Amino acid sequence: MNPQGAPEDEVDAFARSVRVERDVVFFLHQQAAYSSICDDLDWGFFDEDYSCALLENREMPIALQRGCLALLYAMGMCEAGNVGVAIGDRLPKALADLKLFATNIVEVEQLRDTAIRALTYASTPQQLRDWNAIETALGASHWVHQVAVRPYFRAIASML
Repeated sequence: MNPQGAPEDEVDAFARSVRVERDVVFFLHQQAAYSSICDDLDWGFFDEDYSCALLENREMPIALQRGCLALLYAMGMCEAGNVGVAIGDRLPKALADLKLFATNIVEVEQLRDTAIRALTYASTPQQLRDWNAIETALGASHWVHQVAVRPYFRAIASML
């Protein structure tokens, strides 16, 4: 128990969810400067387990689910295209988690599938990568931006 009386695992889960939300919102704000998803970022800041957060937090707002999936897509495309290391050793777990993530929202399912493709390309050894497929997946970055970044800002603006 912590001083406030909540079990430690609840406090840790809450703190983790706050960090994930902070990172996803920061990512969405970075992406606002572009018309498609930019994967050439300073990835050192993004060190949470975003795929696990999707599985653990079923109450996560749809805008954050979309942002989380866009973030995972960008991480996968960064590594698939040899831009840099975005997800590193966390890639196999993220890929497995996303395959377990289920939703009944069609666009979120499509985002999940797009992120899975990006992470799959990133996990493929470089000499075996299908560069045409990676180029096609990179072409989805405009769509990912349309369904993840823009709706987030529309929702924020509608609250003003």
